Amino acid sequence: KNQFSSWFHRLKTYNHHSRDLELNSIGPTMNVRHGLTSGRFSAFAGMFFFLIGAVLSCLWYFQVIGKPYPDYQPEEYRSLDPSVLRQIWEYRISIFPVIVAIDFFEALGLLALVHVAECLIKIFKDSFLPMFGTTLLMVMRICFLMGALLPCLEFLQALGFFGAADWIASWDQLPDEAYISLEVSYKLSQGRQLWLFSLQFIFLSVALISYGFLAWSRPRVFPKVVCFISWFISLVGFFCFCFEIASFYHPELRGGLGISVLVWGVFFLPLWMVWNGMLLGRYEGPVDDPTQRVPLNTEMTRQSSHEE
Repeated sequence: KNQFSSWFHRLKTYNHHSRDLELNSIGPTMNVRHGLTSGRFSAFAGMFFFLIGAVLSCLWYFQVIGKPYPDYQPEEYRSLDPSVLRQIWEYRISIFPVIVAIDFFEALGLLALVHVAECLIKIFKDSFLPMFGTTLLMVMRICFLMGALLPCLEFLQALGFFGAADWIASWDQLPDEAYISLEVSYKLSQGRQLWLFSLQFIFLSVALISYGFLAWSRPRVFPKVVCFISWFISLVGFFCFCFEIASFYHPELRGGLGISVLVWGVFFLPLWMVWNGMLLGRYEGPVDDPTQRVPLNTEMTRQSSHEE
């Protein structure tokens, strides 16, 4: 009877430990895929959309497509010279399809980035989260979503505004005063949406910082270099935000904005997406990491050994 009781107690203890390990640790037999292959395709599709937008931006910047930018003095623009404003609006009408296409592909790339982020969150949930890990996951998810939705709203608003401005500017014999009103309303519209849509850089930077800290706690899955790249992209994103705000009031800073956006959206962000897309393609489940296992109840183990 005593032997049967001891055997039953050891079996109960074993079941208790097995349940704890199954719920709270990473076991070598847990080989579960979460449908992450779609995240890999989303990463490569997002990179493709970003590259198309980057090529169009370069062609526009170097005046390969569209009319050449009008040549005028800053004093002529500040005095609202109607002849200068007419040339500016003729230029804007000529590049209107290019701007819409650039915004469209950027919005598609960021929407693909949201799905990549959701797949990465599934990987982070597979393991024991570090301190404040749940909060970081929530921040990462919200910031990636907001960073993708703002360019979509900006694209739709620009589509409506430039469409209406194109229609008005195409009227025959438009008086000079109309161009003055059109330019003033355009600047006011830009100033109203400047801070709102520039926040996309802040949201994406915060999301990448959260990703970096979460990936740092999973060295068996995420290389350290990916964490440093994500933090570097977030730093460049903050510079993009500052340059975009400052360049509205000081046009001479547009060169800094162009370089920052080029580094951020053409080189490193697509590189980050491709790197994580390759990871999502070969990820097959939690990695066995003994340091993240929940330790056994030593008191119950000692008691079981004593009974033996």
